[in-house]
Amino acid sequence: MTDVVIVDVIVDVIVVVAQVEYIVEMLQKYISVEEKDAHHCIKHFVKIRSRDTQAAQEMLPATIEHITLIRYCSVSSYTVSTCSTVSYL
Repeated sequence: MTDVVIVDVIVDVIVVVAQVEYIVEMLQKYISVEEKDAHHCIKHFVKIRSRDTQAAQEMLPATIEHITLIRYCSVSSYTVSTCSTVSYL
């Protein structure tokens, strides 16, 4: 291999690494948004439960489903700790 070809290969590798780092960064942001959504969902449920237990009972299945979807659709185990707070309901 010539020096030019080696340099081209190195540049290609650097570009791929940069793309992977960008993807990881975006996935981390996505996970953070999902965790915030789960937290908001739980807080909303608790607020409703403190005011109207009947309404809270009616929305409990939807709340659990929403949290479960966030947990299983996530690409990381970071959301597991957030979703485990469902047991406090």
